[in-house]
Amino acid sequence: MQARRWRLLPVLAMALAALALGVGAAADVGSGSGPPTSIGHGGAAASVERIATQAAIDTLKKGGNAIDAAVAAAGVLGVTEPFSCGVGGGGFMVIRTAEGKVTTIDGRETAPAAMTPTSFWENGTPLPFNDARFSGMSVGVPGTVATWVDALDEYGTMRLADVLQPGIHVARHGYLIDQTWFDQANAVRDWFDDEGNRDLCDRLREAGVRTEIAGGAVGAEADEAFEGKQFVLTGKLETLTRDEARALIEARGGRVTSTVSKKTDYVVAGEDAGSKLDKARSLGVNVIDEDAFRAMLEGGTDGAG
Repeated sequence: MQARRWRLLPVLAMALAALALGVGAAADVGSGSGPPTSIGHGGAAASVERIATQAAIDTLKKGGNAIDAAVAAAGVLGVTEPFSCGVGGGGFMVIRTAEGKVTTIDGRETAPAAMTPTSFWENGTPLPFNDARFSGMSVGVPGTVATWVDALDEYGTMRLADVLQPGIHVARHGYLIDQTWFDQANAVRDWFDDEGNRDLCDRLREAGVRTEIAGGAVGAEADEAFEGKQFVLTGKLETLTRDEARALIEARGGRVTSTVSKKTDYVVAGEDAGSKLDKARSLGVNVIDEDAFRAMLEGGTDGAG
């Protein structure tokens, strides 16, 4: 086990979080960018997403090495950067150990076995790019997950199920998008507005392709879950910024205020909550931690207590 717990160069997690999935231009998916320069000790991580970087840092703090941290960050990026990375794609992972050994894992997609040199031809002529792109045939066999598994088995110290927990958390609870994310999604709007393409989607559904989560669309019943409720946010939350927590509350019909009063329904208290927590307790206002807040978002509890 000791041999596998190599402490890779501190900057390695920075490179791997991007290289593992071939991340392109940086995008701030609403979670904010970190400072351009940071000072610390024991390790470092960087990615195009602050919440992905935080996942890597948290993994290092739990005793993982740079490979574990890189996969954790990549798992989050697979959720927040769906246009350039994710479990449906591929990439490369370049690893340099503390001893100087350099290894590259090739995890790029491969063509399906049935693909031929003329698969994107019709009547002896190549298909226009977008026709080929949206044909349903331009799908490679993903290599991302296999790359993560190989890297963890050979160089990591943690299980895939454990390092993917931050990404699972973000996928379940949501995140804020930015203008770039919106523009990328909006770029394919014309395709989905086309009647022929909508018919294709209908045929895919009839063939068994699932396009919705069982039980209906996510959040369909949660839009007014906090209607009429007043929240105060205080202290530092582990997985959310204040803006992110506010957005989640307001999306469900709630209101966020800056002061605690008898009208306050809930105080969400993080680390170093301070005087607002004291005032909430003196007024008998419900005080909940981040886990209870997350449970409320999922509709699992009323948060009382």
